[in-house]
Amino acid sequence: MADSSTGAGSEEKNADVVERLLERVAHLERRQRRARAWATSALVLLAALVTLAAVRVKSADFEIWPNPFPGGAGDDSARLRMVGNDSANTPKAMQLQNVTDNATPDEYRLDIQDDGGTPRVTVDDDGNVGIGVTAPGARLDIAGDGQTVLFPRKSTAGDPAGSNGMVYYNANSNKFRVFENGTWNDLVVQPTGGGWSDDGAIVRLLTATDRVGIGTAAPDGSAALEIVSTTRAFLPPRMTQGQRDSIVAPKRGMIVYDTTSDELNVYDGANWVALTTVAPSAGQTPTIYGANGGAGGLQIITIDRTTGIATLVGSGTSAVVGLAYNRNTGVLYGVASTGDDFLIIEKSTGATTNVGNLGFTIVEGLAFDPNTNTLYGSDISTDQLIRINTATGAGTAVGPLGLASVEGLAFDPNTNTLYGTDLGIDKIVTINTATGAASQLGATLGYGQVAGLAVASTPVPAPPPPLYASDTGLDELITIDRNTGVGTSVGALGYARVEGLAYNRNTGVLYGSDVPGNRIIIINKSTGASMPVGATGFASVDGLDYDPNTNTLYGTDTSTDQLIRINTGTGVGTAIGPLGFTDVSGLAFDPNTNTLYGSNNSTDQLIRINTATGAGTAIGPLGFTGVEGLAFDPNTNILYGVDITTDRLLTINTATGAASQVAGVLGFLIVYGLAPNPD
Repeated sequence: MADSSTGAGSEEKNADVVERLLERVAHLERRQRRARAWATSALVLLAALVTLAAVRVKSADFEIWPNPFPGGAGDDSARLRMVGNDSANTPKAMQLQNVTDNATPDEYRLDIQDDGGTPRVTVDDDGNVGIGVTAPGARLDIAGDGQTVLFPRKSTAGDPAGSNGMVYYNANSNKFRVFENGTWNDLVVQPTGGGWSDDGAIVRLLTATDRVGIGTAAPDGSAALEIVSTTRAFLPPRMTQGQRDSIVAPKRGMIVYDTTSDELNVYDGANWVALTTVAPSAGQTPTIYGANGGAGGLQIITIDRTTGIATLVGSGTSAVVGLAYNRNTGVLYGVASTGDDFLIIEKSTGATTNVGNLGFTIVEGLAFDPNTNTLYGSDISTDQLIRINTATGAGTAVGPLGLASVEGLAFDPNTNTLYGTDLGIDKIVTINTATGAASQLGATLGYGQVAGLAVASTPVPAPPPPLYASDTGLDELITIDRNTGVGTSVGALGYARVEGLAYNRNTGVLYGSDVPGNRIIIINKSTGASMPVGATGFASVDGLDYDPNTNTLYGTDTSTDQLIRINTGTGVGTAIGPLGFTDVSGLAFDPNTNTLYGSNNSTDQLIRINTATGAGTAIGPLGFTGVEGLAFDPNTNILYGVDITTDRLLTINTATGAASQVAGVLGFLIVYGLAPNPD
């Protein structure tokens, strides 16, 4: 029989177990609900973080920063940033950021930064790249003092494929190449010490020995410019006479084509002269024009001055009674025998152009003054001298001649004298161009009908420019008239014992050697005032002259008896070599033959100096004992010297060394430096 108490106890125990199990299930359900709540909260938080765009993955060093970063101060720059370390564990960064604020989110910049946060390479949203520049102002903007750019290089033969504007460096030819107009070309790089340059205003050949060849790869060694062509000619500047006369400070030898006169003109140092009127050389004969007023009308002829034979040039429409030639413009003038018209006559055809009526009825004599560009005429109807306007033909009375039959006129430009012939008294007369009054000259001609008159004259050359000299007695710059030998003071130099002078004809600079100060100076040619360049480094630079062909300033140092080369920018001298002569105090360079001359006071000889070694070679005795200064004029090929013992200017024979005195006395007792003025 079962024990009832035992059964009851089991039922109670089982109920207790069930109750505990139900409590555990309820506990697990509560934990699951809390887990679901936590999961939901985590998802909400994660969603919030994603919404704020903050993800930080440390293992990949990748950041997206919010605006503002949680827990940090507000920041107006949104960034995408990548951070890494270099081999020294120094952080480096690259970031893409909005460089202004959220109001303009399209303005972005890509920076590669150093460890201090300073951008080293920047790309802005316009595509501009800056190296060392945070705001590039061009497609490529590079900053950095002393930094360079290394261009693409090609060391193999041939050019790469190109597009216009490409540039690269060819390591075979050691030249830059640029692709332009569909082909690769060398970029011209300025060579050291020569070649050409272009500063946008002036194209220069940098040394006087440079030559230009047009149509030839080998211009002649004696020519600065050689043009070779069988189909094209040289075309000089063309301008009107007024434009020609407006050229500022023209130099002797300049050439232009005068379109007013249709003639080639050359400047002789004082005037523009038509080349057809330049004084003839041996074998040359200038043209003589004549007017034949026969029944067939005007005939212009030229006359051979040797044989007297006339050649017909052409015919005009009316007879001419007076002729005059304007040698400044090459224009031939005439006066019509009927109608009293002033004419211009075409020399090559004889055709006439009526300029205008003279206003005087019987003008038979004509003469042109080339010095004042004045055309004179003699009017027989009123017996007056008149002045004719060549542009209008109108005549203006100067004054009465005082003679009744002055028909021929001629002007001598060398003496500024107007001559005439008077048929009534059969005499030559001189005429006052200011009043018109005529004065009889000499005896009766003996030929009663001399109506035509001409003066055989040639242009008088302008006097050569004076020489420059330094007088160490008064410490002045002076000029010396090379025809008379007389000196004229210019002004105080401001330095004592300026013993050497040199003139750079390429630049117009006058240099001097200040011996006590051992320095080179630059001298104002108009006032004598001087300014220092720098110390030579030699104790006694007495001789000085300039080689314009190589742009070299030479000097002689009498303390070491050497030839030296002087830097014109610093004044510093460099020894070339021993002269082999003592006391060489004068220097002169002949640019036509590239010869450097010296005056040797120890033997009173002229010497020739080798500019490469400095060695001197004796030419011959000067014949004077105190020749301190020398100067060579390349225009006249004359070597000048100054002798302080006789106070005279000398001319020196470069073949023998023998010197001859020029007429006058200098008037300055201690002239050491001498320099030409070839301009």
